[in-house]
Amino acid sequence: KSKEHYAYEEGFMDYPVFNVFGHDVVESVIITDSYAAIDTGCVYGRLPKSDVMYLSALAWPSKRIYSVSYQG
Repeated sequence: KSKEHYAYEEGFMDYPVFNVFGHDVVESVIITDSYAAIDTGCVYGRLPKSDVMYLSALAWPSKRIYSVSYQG
């Protein structure tokens, strides 16, 4: 999302935390040094413009990703 969408504080990418989040569907899990976006759209049955259907989880502290196929 753009900066206009959220009120980010200056320097937020330098915070000494690792943030794991969903709610914004991504085609595949994104992992950076400071965050992991793990919402792959399973609640919707599939990703927009895709037939991919799976639930993703992140193991901590290894940052290993686990995915299972949609069973619905």
